[in-house]
Amino acid sequence: MIGSGVFMLPAVLAPYGLLSFGGWLLTGVGSIAIALVLGRLAGRTTRTGGMQVYAQDAFGDMTGFLVAWSYWIGCWISTAAMAIAFVGYFNVLVPGLSDQPAYQALVALGVIWTLTAVSIRGVKEAGFVQLAMTLLKLIPLLLIIGLATAAGNPEYVPPMNPSGDRRWSCCR
Repeated sequence: MIGSGVFMLPAVLAPYGLLSFGGWLLTGVGSIAIALVLGRLAGRTTRTGGMQVYAQDAFGDMTGFLVAWSYWIGCWISTAAMAIAFVGYFNVLVPGLSDQPAYQALVALGVIWTLTAVSIRGVKEAGFVQLAMTLLKLIPLLLIIGLATAAGNPEYVPPMNPSGDRRWSCCR
């Protein structure tokens, strides 16, 4: 998710200029709040099962069941979204792929099945792949931040509200 969100959202948020940093800040604070809540809930039970168990303990079996199903469906959707994002990035490396929907689907399925095979193989292998993927995402981000800090020019910082949208008139 970090790869698809961090690398794809800047293009979507660029028209909003510096206002987009408020969105990043808000989602960062929200993510930390969710992590703190889940950490607090984990301390209140000895059972394993995550969010399903927390909801079940607080609100009963039906709520726990619905939370488990919602989480499972969310996993289906996020798996598809990540596969599509991967194919979008892969189109840059293999330009002819963008005109071939069947091959794009095969690449997406290949990624899903490769990661599934790694997970089936074991936790240690899945952890290694997760670490490698995280480094492959973080290293370019750190390089870009470092280059921007060292060689960047402040005149290229976008205006606060380049779209001129009146809803953000307080931030002009």
